[in-house]
Amino acid sequence: MIDYHIQGRRALDGGEAVAGTLFIVFAGAGGWIARKVWLDPGYAKGMVDRGPVGRFYGRKTWRGGVRGTLPLAIGMGLAGIGLFAIGSAGNVRPGQANAGVLAGAACILLFFVCLGCHVTIIWFNRPRWLVPPHMRQDTGNAVAWWHRKRPGESATVRPHRNGL
Repeated sequence: MIDYHIQGRRALDGGEAVAGTLFIVFAGAGGWIARKVWLDPGYAKGMVDRGPVGRFYGRKTWRGGVRGTLPLAIGMGLAGIGLFAIGSAGNVRPGQANAGVLAGAACILLFFVCLGCHVTIIWFNRPRWLVPPHMRQDTGNAVAWWHRKRPGESATVRPHRNGL
């Protein structure tokens, strides 16, 4: 049996390679879809009309999911790169930094930032610069829910009931 910790190197595991490859493939497909959504309002409308795919989106959140395809695709690509970087970095010796692990961790962190942007686009349609231009006037799901819950009130901040 080889003690990789003593040698300081290890090969890319099969699981890391498969997961990284899947993330990269999903990022490519998502990037292609995001490009079409950005450039063709008819394609975006067709996607919304077809309805949700999979279990992650309901009927009410699907339009927001279509709006947020760009940060989701970017995040998937970053996750794939991060998995490859971490998997091929080798073992880290105690007290030593490994550039591959640090780069991979940064990519995974940015993946979660992109995932957060995707969720805020679904809920609030923000940040607007990540939303396709023809969908920027849409209302996010949380804002629409607020308007349904409190009809007649604006989305602005209300004064406190004691007037404070």
